Amino acid sequence: AFENAVRKCSKEKGLDPPPRVSITENPCPFSSGDIAHIHIEERIICIWKKRLEELTLDQIDKVAAHEVAHLISIEHDGKHAQAQAEIEIGIWRPPPGVVVVDGSKKSSGHRVKSKTHRPRKNVCSYHPCRTRIKLRVCRYCGKNFCEKHLNPKIPMLPPFKGKPKDMDDWRKDGHPCPEYLPYLRIKEKEELDKRWKILDILSGRRHRVEPVETGRQIEPVETDHPIEPVETPVKESRPHRFVISVVLILAIIIILLALIWLSPVGF
Repeated sequence: AFENAVRKCSKEKGLDPPPRVSITENPCPFSSGDIAHIHIEERIICIWKKRLEELTLDQIDKVAAHEVAHLISIEHDGKHAQAQAEIEIGIWRPPPGVVVVDGSKKSSGHRVKSKTHRPRKNVCSYHPCRTRIKLRVCRYCGKNFCEKHLNPKIPMLPPFKGKPKDMDDWRKDGHPCPEYLPYLRIKEKEELDKRWKILDILSGRRHRVEPVETGRQIEPVETDHPIEPVETPVKESRPHRFVISVVLILAIIIILLALIWLSPVGF
């Protein structure tokens, strides 16, 4: 019922797509005791399931109208109150058996386009924050943030069902940054490839050669490291085995040091 109410309210104001709805088992940490709470950047409305079950249909429509109106105005100002009132009037339908006389006035069909919020130059762009000093630009999304909210984070809902450590990571300072996710995926892939190359060099292993189709005949791709002939194993003496063991131990230590050196630095 709440999702349908949000869609109706969004349609009334021409907001497309409508914000997503997340019905949580626990209250959202940002709700401050409210029935529902909207995350402007993610366009997600959180509502606690326990509180939702206590609402009537009329109350559900009113809560949905209040949260959708925040997409017109973030603050609880006159513009927000006017938008909420217009939404409530627009979605209201008379009960069965009630006739409404409106003079047959046709709707103008005017739609309000979804408002794109421009970066606030003199205020931190993280909407719960109002800091106006020491603002810096995020190199991923280009918005202005204070030092506390400058670090980018992956946009996500609170991990209520996760481990306590996941919740602590989610509460860390920063701002949800959708443009940061593709960069993070590329960075992780580059670090993984770099580790595999170091392991291949230290172990003397060659990269796998993929066959290339050239007409009817399939030829292997030439590499800079020719394949060495397989030698027949020869029984080794005890001193020789000892030397090999020492070399292997040193190689393992070098690999561990290389992995520590190449480990990604946290943002």
